[in-house]
Amino acid sequence: MSDVDVVLHKGGSVGGRVLCNEVPWAGEVLWNDGAGSTGSVAVQGDGTFTAPNVPPGEVTVSLRGPTGDRPRKEVVTVTAGAIAYVDLSFTERRASIQGAVRDERGVPVIGAPVTAQRWVDDKNLYRSEASTDDAGMYTLEVVQGETYSVGVRVGVFREERAGVAAGAREVDFRAPDLGNVQIQLVNAATGQVNQGLRSGAHAAAWRASATEPYLGLSLHGRGASLDREGLLTLELPVGRCDLLFAFADEGFAQREVLGVLVTRESGREPVGVALTRGATIVLRGSSSGFATTPLHRVFLLTEAEAAARAVRGPFAQQGGESNMRIGKVNLWLADPTLIQRLVSLEDDGAAVLRGIAPGRYVLRAVPDDLDFTPESIVVAGAERSVVDVGARRR
Repeated sequence: MSDVDVVLHKGGSVGGRVLCNEVPWAGEVLWNDGAGSTGSVAVQGDGTFTAPNVPPGEVTVSLRGPTGDRPRKEVVTVTAGAIAYVDLSFTERRASIQGAVRDERGVPVIGAPVTAQRWVDDKNLYRSEASTDDAGMYTLEVVQGETYSVGVRVGVFREERAGVAAGAREVDFRAPDLGNVQIQLVNAATGQVNQGLRSGAHAAAWRASATEPYLGLSLHGRGASLDREGLLTLELPVGRCDLLFAFADEGFAQREVLGVLVTRESGREPVGVALTRGATIVLRGSSSGFATTPLHRVFLLTEAEAAARAVRGPFAQQGGESNMRIGKVNLWLADPTLIQRLVSLEDDGAAVLRGIAPGRYVLRAVPDDLDFTPESIVVAGAERSVVDVGARRR
């Protein structure tokens, strides 16, 4: 048995206080030594903090607020066995954004969540939240001198205004009249109700008309519920709308239902929607190479989706043109269910995609600088198939 020498380096601490406008600030103090060691500690009620076990040397200390703000950053020198003191207090001028939320008849919408947000940088989102009062009014407290994206959500309906300046008034929203519809999801092969569907975050979407993009629809969130018997109850704007279902985890192919009628009437018969089984496609990296990088995102798209550029990007920042962030890549997806056709090779060099409807498909990457083999993949039925795929940089 050989001897092993273990050298333990004694660390130090970083301590201090954080006041905002001379009031104790609520948030976290983060530290990073630039060599892979990081940590965080909460600011106490009196504005003080102590971060223990910090490696000796120069350490960057920053603040992260509960709303995502990052108001201060300092570099301190830590000495083993000692406390490096730093005062991270700051002054922040604040303003408010005000407005009202009413329905199409002018009736105040009570309790609607309203948010103001802006990207501090590519990773950190500043967010302020409020709810409408009995008169449908809201007030958002924000940092002065910045512009924000202000949004409201009523049921599954949501609307967002970009470029709203701090201090703005009469930022009003008109929410649609909401009705309801029930959808009975059944297995097309058996005619039986689909019990125990596991609705993920991207299993459904809706849109008010064909000229608008599909919006994500959480089946267990605000304005929607899915029971164990496959009965889906939705609260949507009165009129006709389109629905999109993609229960790929259960092996069902994507199903689009157009022109569903939503009314204020209760007790109507549910709309039956039959789900058919799709194919399971195993994409296996070929011996010729699959030249993706950690920043590539590859999707299996129908030829029509590829021609319409249903996946776009990458974009420098979240928000704006981007409506989806996967890992560190900001993308735009024509509908949120497309994320179920994201190709991610596992350790065994294969990716498994379920619930693929019959059709002709192509692989597309973001950024779009890869050529794939084969040029297209034909899915004829609901069988399982293995396809060797290759990719090379243009």
